[in-house]
Amino acid sequence: MGLDDGPYNGHPSLFITFFLLLGQIGSIHWIKNKIMFMSEINLQLEERKIVKDK
Repeated sequence: MGLDDGPYNGHPSLFITFFLLLGQIGSIHWIKNKIMFMSEINLQLEERKIVKDK
């Protein structure tokens, strides 16, 4: 058992795939939050317009 006999020895692609997946999930989450944030701002602006019209 040398130091190279780690769980990912011979399977670096699995490790890389795992990190890429994590990255994708993270960015999707970030984009979703961004869209929700933008739509909330738009809703608030719409509500203010309606209040101004009355």
